[in-house]
Amino acid sequence: MRLAALDADVVILARGGDSAVRLPYDTELVARAVASCPVPVIAAVGHSADNSLTGEVAWRSVPTPSAAGGPVTSLMADADRQAVELGREIAALARRHLDKARRDLDRLDDGIAHSLLSLLARSPTLRRRWQYRQLGPGGSRWPWSLRPCSARWLYW
Repeated sequence: MRLAALDADVVILARGGDSAVRLPYDTELVARAVASCPVPVIAAVGHSADNSLTGEVAWRSVPTPSAAGGPVTSLMADADRQAVELGREIAALARRHLDKARRDLDRLDDGIAHSLLSLLARSPTLRRRWQYRQLGPGGSRWPWSLRPCSARWLYW
């Protein structure tokens, strides 16, 4: 299987504490595959005294297979911190957009209220009809889809 085809977040290339003579993955071919791998590769050769070609090109080289967990834990903690930070940024952006939309709606609401008040002030007939609709037999009906809070200025 090719390293690039793996569906993994990290690759750990490890071997136990054998002699350096038995390093089957310490070849140029394997080193090139490790170097071109799209995900981090951690090489764990088994002894701190062993140096391998694969260890030189890997993202991290650790002395033993059991030590390979440290960089993985570090990667996961970094990913978690990034996810939390991105979540905060998304929430802040959403709040800004919602605040802007709320301000825009308030501005439109005020514009509609101003226009309606101006229209009612110029037309006594419309003003009587408006008052009838507000207090008439139909109960509390709000024409033109106006909410009650939009008509806060109609007390004259």
